[in-house]
Amino acid sequence: MIELSRLAARIPFRETASLRREREFWEELEDLRLQMDAAFNQFEMLADEELIEACCWRLKALSLQYGRMLREARRKGIRREPY
Repeated sequence: MIELSRLAARIPFRETASLRREREFWEELEDLRLQMDAAFNQFEMLADEELIEACCWRLKALSLQYGRMLREARRKGIRREPY
């Protein structure tokens, strides 16, 4: 008799549309976080006032976009289990 786990491993996984949208959401959120980290690192190394100001605006825009995505997740009930 084949074990259930071995049998399940043979069945191809089909990602549903809702799972795909949720996965894409988390990927986009992670990408935004990485962009924010990169912008902050750039900010710490800049010396030119105009570049510093541009970087501040970039950080503000990314922060607003990140907040919008978190609000969207709450509204849609998208959750991720803590590690």
